[in-house]
Amino acid sequence: MLYLNAYEIIGRILKKLRVEYWCLLRFDDGRNFNSKSSVMDLNRFLNLVDSILNLGFEFLGGHTDKGVSKRVNVYENLKNWLSGKREHVGFCNLYDVFFKVTSPSGILILNPECLIFIVGMSDPSEHISIQLTGISKSEKLWIKELSSKYKLEWFGEPKHPIFYRKCKLSVENVKKFCSDIFNLLEEAGYSEV
Repeated sequence: MLYLNAYEIIGRILKKLRVEYWCLLRFDDGRNFNSKSSVMDLNRFLNLVDSILNLGFEFLGGHTDKGVSKRVNVYENLKNWLSGKREHVGFCNLYDVFFKVTSPSGILILNPECLIFIVGMSDPSEHISIQLTGISKSEKLWIKELSSKYKLEWFGEPKHPIFYRKCKLSVENVKKFCSDIFNLLEEAGYSEV
């Protein structure tokens, strides 16, 4: 049995994908935006967050320090910094951004390399248990086929799946990912999770 929080799950998925940990946004000294070290520009990031909020998700914060399970309200900080209300944006590196949805329950994670949805989790710091033994081949095959139907990868166990997709971050890709997740969960009977 594994007990993992969202930060540990992200690390395991990135290891499976064999990718490096890049910054969504990087600020030198928390004051100067470094576009060369960032995956996206500031307006694209804000538009992406706005589009996710419009889908009914709640913003939970951003992961700004490797190895620290603290979240920063990077969304408000960035808007205030852009409007001149803040001199310092409040972070240097933004690695992941977390959102929560209640029906079906889970958290959406934006990472520079992939999108992740953890079914049943409501806070990135909480731990979920993942059973490693006693899972039948038919259960594994069922979740694998269902995931493939929606062009998703899965991690964990069939009764408590974690879905992800490697893709570039864009409004269209996030909307498609969320739609595929919700359709998959409804088809699989997870809609009341």
